[in-house]
Amino acid sequence: MTLTEKDVKKIKQERKIAYVLAVILLLLASIFNLYWLLTKQTYSVLLLIDIPIILICVLMVFFMNKNYNKDLRERKKKIILKEVQLKSDYDLPEAGSGALYIPILGKIFPKLWGHKMRVLHVYYLQIDNYRHEVEKDLFDKITAGDRVNMYYAKHSNLLLEIELAEKE
Repeated sequence: MTLTEKDVKKIKQERKIAYVLAVILLLLASIFNLYWLLTKQTYSVLLLIDIPIILICVLMVFFMNKNYNKDLRERKKKIILKEVQLKSDYDLPEAGSGALYIPILGKIFPKLWGHKMRVLHVYYLQIDNYRHEVEKDLFDKITAGDRVNMYYAKHSNLLLEIELAEKE
C-alpha cells in the first residue's frame, strides 16, 4: 500500500527531533565558543572544536532520519493483522491545566486559587502486550478478541494507523 497524506505528515513530524537535537548541540557549542573567546581569545582552538561539532550535527541528522527519509521516498507501508487483547479507558488529569487548589482561598478568590484540573478521557487497545492510544470512534467499534489491521512504515516501523479488519 502507499502512504496517505496523513501518514506522510506523521513521518515528517517524527523527523523533527533530529533537527531539535542538532540545534541544541549547536547552541551549547556556541555558548562554549563565546566563553572561550571572552577568556582565552584564541581562534585556532575554536576552529579545531567547531568543525567536528558541525560534522557531528550533520551526521546525527542524517543517521537519525535515514529510515524516515527512505519511507518518504518509497511511500510504502506494510499491514500486519493482530488481535486485540484488552480494551481500557481512563480519566486522566491534563497536565498544567489547573492551578494550586486551596479550599479556603478557592472560595474567596475562585479565579485565582479555585481552578481544578481538566479531565481527559483516553482510550487504549492492548495489542501484543503493548498499549496503543486510539480515538473514541475506533474504540467503540472494536471489542476484545477482534482482529485489527496495523499499518507500519516500511523501513522505520513507525505505527501509522490502526483500523478494524474486515470480518471473514
